[in-house]
Amino acid sequence: AVELSPVVLSKLRLLDVDTNVEELLQLHDRLSQDQSSDGTVRAETLAEAMTHVGALAEASEVFDLRCSVQASRREAAERAEKVMQDAQAHGKELVKVAEAAGKVALARQEVAAVQEAVVALQKEVGSLSGRLQQLEAREERDKQEHLSAFTLVSKKIEDL
Repeated sequence: AVELSPVVLSKLRLLDVDTNVEELLQLHDRLSQDQSSDGTVRAETLAEAMTHVGALAEASEVFDLRCSVQASRREAAERAEKVMQDAQAHGKELVKVAEAAGKVALARQEVAAVQEAVVALQKEVGSLSGRLQQLEAREERDKQEHLSAFTLVSKKIEDL
């Protein structure tokens, strides 16, 4: 609590601060309610508030305004921090999306290469199939010729 002697009060009156102990105690109590303090009031803060005692604006009004401004600053700082965190989170998401898009593009290239390989293999299989058919036809002709020759030789042996 604020301990004020009559000497201190008279010095305040010399500075055109017209107050009494009760008003100063109320002012101290009001200033100690600031969320950023631990119940103590800095001498500079009390002195600043005392300069407004008896002025057109009362110390409590000035203090309320100051508290409102400080609260607004804290809220703005909190919002700015939240916006920064959100921006960082979105940036990380964008990086992940870009990485995924790169992987998709690479996969598409690999699929295209596989498709080209399949087409080439289909052509090769078609070519081999044609060659196999030719070989089978030739084998069939050779069989027929062999059978004809065997039949002819068998007939000649019988005729002899």
